[in-house]
Amino acid sequence: EIHAPQNSEEVPGHPIHTFKLENAEIRKLIDNEIKPQLERYKSGDTTVSLKKLEEEFQRLGEIDKHYSRKENLLFPYLEKYGITAPPKVMWGVDDEIRRGIKEVNRLLSTNAENKDVFLKKAEETVNKVIEMIFKEEKILFPMALETLTEDEWFEIARASDEIGYCLITP
Repeated sequence: EIHAPQNSEEVPGHPIHTFKLENAEIRKLIDNEIKPQLERYKSGDTTVSLKKLEEEFQRLGEIDKHYSRKENLLFPYLEKYGITAPPKVMWGVDDEIRRGIKEVNRLLSTNAENKDVFLKKAEETVNKVIEMIFKEEKILFPMALETLTEDEWFEIARASDEIGYCLITP
């Protein structure tokens, strides 16, 4: 009993646990793959790093599933309780991140002809993702855990499979 999780968010299968697992994988992808490749590209290693960056930004595009579950499953419950400002702002930033990833992929498909424009957009997008992870884990998830009922969490978990997951299989 003393080893049992004390918080809902630590229980495998709980939507917050799943969101946090995804955030950990997203962070790993950025820190271990994308950022080192961006550094190689800056230092002049263009052929290998561009191909690798293209693969990694394609993988980062899976973040759409994470954001879709958050927006379509979690936000409606929060709004039901009158919590509208954080979801509205986050949804806008999620859309900016989606557009940023698409733009980076477009630039990569043209071999990043303008190196400075590409680097600026790639770094800006990656930084927004990292900031969103922080906001989710420090603001959104604690607020949701305090607000939603167990039945509502069950409904979110049940509907999550339909949308899918980002970089993990829970």
